[in-house]
Amino acid sequence: MKKIKVLHIVHDFLNGGIESFLYYLTQEQKNNILLEVEILCLQKQDKITNRRISESRIKCHYIPIQAKDLSVTKYIQVLKLTNTYDIVHLHTFKPLLSLFLHFTKAQKVITVHSAGDINRPTSLLFKLKNRFFEITLNKSMNLIAHNSYYTKNYWKDRGVTGKNNLVVYNGVPDVNTYDVKHVLKLYPELENEFIIGTTSRFIPWKRVSLLVDAFSKTRNKMNMKLLLVGDGPEKKKIESLIKSKNLEAQIIMTGFRSNVTDYQALMDVCVFPSVSEPFGLVAVECLLLGKPVFVMHDGGGITELIKEIEPQNIAQSEAQLVRLIDDSYINRSSITLNAGKRVKSGQNYSVANTQNQYFDLYKSLIINS
Repeated sequence: MKKIKVLHIVHDFLNGGIESFLYYLTQEQKNNILLEVEILCLQKQDKITNRRISESRIKCHYIPIQAKDLSVTKYIQVLKLTNTYDIVHLHTFKPLLSLFLHFTKAQKVITVHSAGDINRPTSLLFKLKNRFFEITLNKSMNLIAHNSYYTKNYWKDRGVTGKNNLVVYNGVPDVNTYDVKHVLKLYPELENEFIIGTTSRFIPWKRVSLLVDAFSKTRNKMNMKLLLVGDGPEKKKIESLIKSKNLEAQIIMTGFRSNVTDYQALMDVCVFPSVSEPFGLVAVECLLLGKPVFVMHDGGGITELIKEIEPQNIAQSEAQLVRLIDDSYINRSSITLNAGKRVKSGQNYSVANTQNQYFDLYKSLIINS
């Protein structure tokens, strides 16, 4: 069989879930001898945020296209590049780019990574972009792969009913190595502590402030530590909230860490209080470590990962999240009882499975084109 040439298109190599998933997927695809995989990044090579992908063994192209970029030359350049591939696999949406890609010779696949309105922009421009996104999915894509049933239903409710409209869960690799000593060397005060933690971007819909507020209301907060791993525009707001509650000694903010698994492994309980989360890679990563994961009932796709194994860990309110955290401390000796079940559940979201699904879909598109 002839190799299938695939070009992934992404906005930037960021520190978020899309970048992580793309990294995991392309590393897995690189091992498939029937795929030839490359990436187009829509930023200047010297301006990218996270160099993990660019320094890996995947060939990358760079054509910088900003949100309101009207340079027709750039779009034509992208169109010419995509015409040399069998599959164009998008992980970003730019209206003008999508208009030009309507005319590419390649089959177009898009992974829909976004869903939800709560704590998102409310501008007219944002709403118009979403409307154009709906039209593009229906009219221009050969295959729409939503990263959860929540994401699929969100866009279905907004009129996305195009052909080949299905769910392909994001995937993560197996947890191979980690060392909590790296964390304890930096934060020796965490040794022998009961740790509630999260790994997250500090942006509105991740609701890290909700976790801080819930932690402040627990009866056992002085016997626990709250570990916040991440960074983002909400950082100062969270720092002010911690200070207002006089919890500087109980809550540790590490900033962004590339060795995030070391931090997750040190946590006794992992909490992801996002609203309308399309998927939730970090939840899978923590399940693979055998950790209990608490989420909120309006968390979106992330609740799909938890309801099959420990639905009691889906909090219906902040007050219930407070009780879950308190109960986890009170019953801390039994936290590991379901560890094996959690790991097995996490393995259902293996990036190897995701790669196999996409490979089959690529083949189907080419055969039927």
